[in-house]
Amino acid sequence: MLNRHEVFSVCKNKFKNFIVFIYKLVKNVMYYQENYLNKHNRDVLFKIAFLGVLGWLIFKNWSIITDAQKITDIKSFLGVIQTPNNLIVFKLGIVYIVATSIYFLVRLPLLKIEQLKVPGLEYKVEVENAVKLVNENIEDERGKEEARLSILDAMTTSHFKESVRGFVTRERVDMIGMVTLLKYIIDAYVLNSLDIKFDSKVIGVINGTPEQTEYNQLNINTQLLVDELIATCDVWKVHDGRRSILAVSCKWNTNSEDFCILCLKADSNEWKFSKVDYLMVSTAWNIMRDTARLSNLTSSDIILTRGQAVDSGGDSV
Repeated sequence: MLNRHEVFSVCKNKFKNFIVFIYKLVKNVMYYQENYLNKHNRDVLFKIAFLGVLGWLIFKNWSIITDAQKITDIKSFLGVIQTPNNLIVFKLGIVYIVATSIYFLVRLPLLKIEQLKVPGLEYKVEVENAVKLVNENIEDERGKEEARLSILDAMTTSHFKESVRGFVTRERVDMIGMVTLLKYIIDAYVLNSLDIKFDSKVIGVINGTPEQTEYNQLNINTQLLVDELIATCDVWKVHDGRRSILAVSCKWNTNSEDFCILCLKADSNEWKFSKVDYLMVSTAWNIMRDTARLSNLTSSDIILTRGQAVDSGGDSV
């Protein structure tokens, strides 16, 4: 008989497996849609289907085409073309026209005026909207670049260097503290630059296993990204979408098997993480690590989790 905690653990694992299945299914559907059912391929398939139906109709009506003497007026023409095959095509065409008309009428109240094909108006409105969208994108990108450069600039100050050296002693290197400090700096400058909901976490990974207390505080999507980063041994992973997530591994030594993962999550359409953000985080971490290495370091233990910091008599940021 399973106790309550065991039942909860089993349910949690099943739910997580279900989320993983849905996540992979959606990624596969998006992949096939992007690579095999994109607009170009759909247009080609539609043309092939149209030509196929047209060829089939010509074949079925070849006797009528070659023997046009039976057609003397509209009435005789309508009588000749009313074959079973032609009637099937006519009925399908009528159903398609009616369905398209209903779809348009239902969407009509929700359409903006520039979406209507009004001669003389469409081009002007679309051009104005395109210029407005370009200007907005430029302002958004300018805000992002300002935030990234401000983060790197903050790491050149003497106050920052003193703070980093405080994480290094002869006995230990508080790596979790340094990455957490980096997290706070990124949080501060991104929130000051753009009006977005921003969240970040730091997870220590020892022997390929993330620290469970920190790991369990992550949501499902971030956990999946962390699992994928650890399994593939990649330096960074990104999850696109409205809730964009970036996971970057921070190592004290390049060949080290133990490291920290900095997870950044932006709940906004204004910021979607990319390789540019990874390069910013990687550069910031290299600056911080090189600053720490300038301290008088002899032999030390690498502190990768908050639990290790507390056990060794310290406290991470």
